[in-house]
Amino acid sequence: MTRARALLGFLVIVTTTGGLVAGCAGSRSHGGSPNWSEQGLASWYGADFHGRRTANGERYNMYAMTAAHKTLPLGTQLVVINKKTGRRIRVRVNDRGPFVAGRIVDLSLAAARALGSAEAGVVPVTLEAVLPSAAFASVNAANTPGVAPDTIAPPPATTAVVRTIAPPPLRGAFAVQVGAFAVENNARALAARLPVPRGAAKVLPFEDNRGTWWRVRIAGYESELEASAAAAAFEEIGHPGFVVRED
Repeated sequence: MTRARALLGFLVIVTTTGGLVAGCAGSRSHGGSPNWSEQGLASWYGADFHGRRTANGERYNMYAMTAAHKTLPLGTQLVVINKKTGRRIRVRVNDRGPFVAGRIVDLSLAAARALGSAEAGVVPVTLEAVLPSAAFASVNAANTPGVAPDTIAPPPATTAVVRTIAPPPLRGAFAVQVGAFAVENNARALAARLPVPRGAAKVLPFEDNRGTWWRVRIAGYESELEASAAAAAFEEIGHPGFVVRED
């Protein structure tokens, strides 16, 4: 089976199967010990984004204790631990990002100052959260029948610090972002080349401090595990990208 046909089959399976059952978190619930953890790099964003809309519709306030994360549910209370100093802070996830390899969280300026990372810019961190059991996907999703083995292998690490501790896969609506372009036609050209069903690759505009950009995303994944498998397959054919939550 070619990689293109494997991707096509994967996407068809994802869009036609039902929701996944929650399983790997057991009876864990809010208020207990952390049942979700991730390690990688934290960065921060400030004045250039102050006042712009975040993913949950709020105006970004660089003086509030908030953060951007690609896959955690919006509103998640997240503990961020500076691995160099041990300093701990708590932030609320209200935005999506960062879309830079190896970085797992983008802090507000206030949060970066509290963590002691504002001057360094990027620091290694551990993230911890307490999520309800319904937030987690079944690990059995990796055994979806009909999916070629080479499409579900985890993507190779591209940086020294990406995820030294992989978080449990989450349930929800996920997409794979395989490009972002300043020129709309370039984004549409990539979307047209991808070996996916017609219309599966979406071109979505967004604005940041640099102007208008065009994202290329393939949606329809019902768990982070399924989206990560698809991202690995896209990377194998020369289109590395990011898994991002859409709900």
